[in-house]
Amino acid sequence: MKTWLKKVNRGLILTLVAILAVTVYLTALSIAQNRQKTRIEAICRDYIALEAAWQKLPADIDLADLPLSDEEQAAHFSQLRTELAPYYIQDEQILDLAVQKISDALRLQMNGGTVLTSYEKTVTAFSGFQFDGQRVTVEITTQTAVEQVDPGRPDAMPQRFAGSITDSITLQREGDTWRLLNASLNLPWQSSYREKFGG
Repeated sequence: MKTWLKKVNRGLILTLVAILAVTVYLTALSIAQNRQKTRIEAICRDYIALEAAWQKLPADIDLADLPLSDEEQAAHFSQLRTELAPYYIQDEQILDLAVQKISDALRLQMNGGTVLTSYEKTVTAFSGFQFDGQRVTVEITTQTAVEQVDPGRPDAMPQRFAGSITDSITLQREGDTWRLLNASLNLPWQSSYREKFGG
């Protein structure tokens, strides 16, 4: 009877020690992740502002100047790459994809398509952080407002779109900082939450 009791006690003690160790580990991990959230939020806010600025034509381009030459477009895309590079991980393919996504939309505008005259994206909430090792995916709620015009119809009213949108950014830890792997920032018409104002 005593040997059975000793085995139960050892088993119970080992189980309690294991539970305690897991609890301590998960608590320490949660504290470390919470400390990173402020830094991650700041990086996301800065990146969202940068990408929003690049979604519309630069202020020095007049609608009458459209379409832009290939050389002028290349100069703008080179500047775009320079500004995005510090935010992304050290991987040329990932940076190429980010530049291409934004430059494709800009190229349509530079070639005389519908032009965004205003683009505002304001972070209203960080709705979720999903950590996976050295990576984190952040769900961000933004209030996004866009105004666009058709340069081929100068007398047409600008169209305005606004909505509360869920965006996401995936980051990876590199040394002491976090850098982007991917950013999925949506426009109001890419979301089911849309209000249309104007013509």
